[in-house]
Amino acid sequence: MSARPALVASLLLALACGRDPIRVQPPTFERPGSVDFLCTRAVAGTDPAGRAERENTLLPMERCAGLSGAEDAPLRLLALVTQTARGEVAAVDLRERRVLDADARVPGYTFLRVDETPTGIVVERTEGDERPRVFYVASFGGRRVDSYPIAKVLPPAYRVRDDAGNLEPIPEDLERGVALPDGPVGLVLAPRAGARGTLYAPLPRLGQIARISIDAQGAVDADAEVERYDLVADIPEPPAPPGEIEPFEKLCVATASGAGVPPAGTIRNPRLDVPLDVVPLGDTPQPIRLRVVDGELLAADANLPLIHRFAIEADGGLVALEPLVTGVPVRDFDVTPIVPAQLAEDGASFSSEAARYIYAIDATDDGSVLVVDYLPGSSTFGAVLPVQVGEGRPDRVRLPGPARTLAVLTPDYAGPSTAPSACTLEPAAAPTVLRGVFVAVGLSTGLVSIVDVHDLDAPCRGGVRCAADESSPDLFVYTRRHVTRLGVALRAPPIGITGGISVFFDGTSSRLDDSGRTPAGDGGPRLVEVSCPPFMVPVFPAEGTSLVCAIREPWSARAESWRAVHEGAIPGAVSFRARVARDVDVGAGRVAIEAPSAGLCRRGVLGSADVPASGLGDGDPEQGYVGDALVVTSDPPTSTIDDPGCARFLQDASGLRDAVFPIVEAFEGRVVLEDTAAVQALEACYPSLFSFEVRTRGVLTVVGTQSGFLHRVAPDVDGACRVDVARRPVDPADPGTSRNGRAFAGRPFIGPHLAFQFVGPAGGGIAAGTPFELSLSFAELPTGLSVDIGARGNQRASTIVEELAYSDARRRFYVLDANSDGFLEYELQPIRRSALIE
Repeated sequence: MSARPALVASLLLALACGRDPIRVQPPTFERPGSVDFLCTRAVAGTDPAGRAERENTLLPMERCAGLSGAEDAPLRLLALVTQTARGEVAAVDLRERRVLDADARVPGYTFLRVDETPTGIVVERTEGDERPRVFYVASFGGRRVDSYPIAKVLPPAYRVRDDAGNLEPIPEDLERGVALPDGPVGLVLAPRAGARGTLYAPLPRLGQIARISIDAQGAVDADAEVERYDLVADIPEPPAPPGEIEPFEKLCVATASGAGVPPAGTIRNPRLDVPLDVVPLGDTPQPIRLRVVDGELLAADANLPLIHRFAIEADGGLVALEPLVTGVPVRDFDVTPIVPAQLAEDGASFSSEAARYIYAIDATDDGSVLVVDYLPGSSTFGAVLPVQVGEGRPDRVRLPGPARTLAVLTPDYAGPSTAPSACTLEPAAAPTVLRGVFVAVGLSTGLVSIVDVHDLDAPCRGGVRCAADESSPDLFVYTRRHVTRLGVALRAPPIGITGGISVFFDGTSSRLDDSGRTPAGDGGPRLVEVSCPPFMVPVFPAEGTSLVCAIREPWSARAESWRAVHEGAIPGAVSFRARVARDVDVGAGRVAIEAPSAGLCRRGVLGSADVPASGLGDGDPEQGYVGDALVVTSDPPTSTIDDPGCARFLQDASGLRDAVFPIVEAFEGRVVLEDTAAVQALEACYPSLFSFEVRTRGVLTVVGTQSGFLHRVAPDVDGACRVDVARRPVDPADPGTSRNGRAFAGRPFIGPHLAFQFVGPAGGGIAAGTPFELSLSFAELPTGLSVDIGARGNQRASTIVEELAYSDARRRFYVLDANSDGFLEYELQPIRRSALIE
């Protein structure tokens, strides 16, 4: 296995750990960096052919397949873990869950000294009867790759003895190495039939991959020349995106009788309609992460928007293939096995079509994850796929934080098959039971999130063909490929309003009743029936006429609060250094208000002239809007505050000022007003600078605590704020395209997350300046399946995840935490922490 060069990454948990961690004291690890595994015989016995094997005999890894880890297991798994701070390798007994002291004569824990800053470790892979004897370490500080006898890192109790009870000698002649021209940042081994295989190490500062030969004994061949391969800097044209895809998914919605039916036509498919942007960070290749996959060597590039590909020849040589164009440099990646493309139409089996994916972390942003089609022969091979609906980039997996590392998990997965796992397995199919193919993504927030790829239990969730009875915990099922797995079983719809809908009107706070009225009845504003757009469902009231709708998909909905305020402020559309600018020519009868760095277009500000200039059609939600208003928010300076002509700019008893100015045109750092007597009074009362905010006029300003004020406004070529109908058209069939934060009386308000319709008193509008506010919260959404790496009982430790590693032998994944110096083990059925070794 290989380690990434940068010792950065952080992880967390949203799931109970299940049992107390097992601790090793005194502290043993110092910045663990990378890990690989060993299979050993725990007690004397026989091999599959009936031949005798001694206790502690090292075995090929396939012998440990399916190892349970029980105390009486005849085999056991060990882990070799690099210690980057000390330049050492530690051994861990994963059955006993304890660190092994290589030399008990020395106080404290003694590990095998290797070289400075080890960045990768790989255990020898053998076939048939041949047993591994060595492991390999890449050292960035030492600029080397070395082989070491496995026996050298193990204490005497874990080594083989002869018939007389004497320890077998350590084969010191296997300790060899080769110098490299620069520091390697990882190491992988490509096995070869009938041969020892070949080692490869990325050399990022040279833009090369080093090939290191292994001799007939399994050691690094110190006499062989290290061959280096230059990576190409040319970036091919990226393949066209596939447009809309139909993802693997299992969806069930409970009926009144308790049984479920698939919600056909109510869930959006991911779409990607724009070409892939290509964003390099430099001009030269910089390989940092290697993977060996079915005879190919893949290399992620931290500088170029590529994953380089090489065919591995019979002698270990590399032949360059067409690279994959990811559009962005990649800091980490992993490859899934081949999986079925779809759940079959009957919902009880899997399709015969195949799929395969690369999951990669974008190095240009805060850690988004993209997915690449990696199935040879696919019509979209090498394309970055659409994976997300709703807010955010459609070609990025939605995660609760920035990704830092990832690993593919394959518990119980034996390859593509149309047959599902039996629905009578123990433990039963559940959100926290992982059987199939998944991706664990370590986040800087301290979470490791689990992303669905191929759930073997999908046909069982919600009952076969969604025919669950009322006793099933899974009446509502939403599972989809490339989406964070929901962490709880659902017996109720996955989204709803909590606490009802609060309203403020006529100086009084109250709640709307199920008819959408305030205590003022028809004399006050009220909600009226709205037809839920596609992909939305009624959420208020619980029964009867639909007054509020919400997006159905739990992976695109958000648990957040919404406020709809009549003529409310647009968040962030403010300036604290505004001035009347007569020196700026904005046309006769108009005057400019300069507001440097205000970014008004980015905030969504529109003037009365901006709306018709945007080329809106009848289906655009901004059609007919009268434009926003500038509202002065600061008192006049001391030189004019006592001037009677400036009294209008002082706050009255209710905190308001007579200082509202309709905006004619808006720009990023300027607004244009009609040059009226009121504006001239503003100029006289504020001879230097003043503060303002922008509010909507005649509509409700709809703002979400996470979503903010949604809009489609952008500066045009002249810098004027315009609705960007070309790049962000509204599709009536997809509410996610309606990025709209203004709700008109008597007109349905449709946004990406909710829909409603209101009217003013007596069914009309609401008079200007009338205070009115609606508030509601969506807080019943299920959370994604995650584990908290930093959880330590009732406390939390700060974490930096250096590596995620999966062991198919024990169906567990492991986390190397470089900040708290921890080595953590997680079971997967159900997912929970089983050991914490520090």
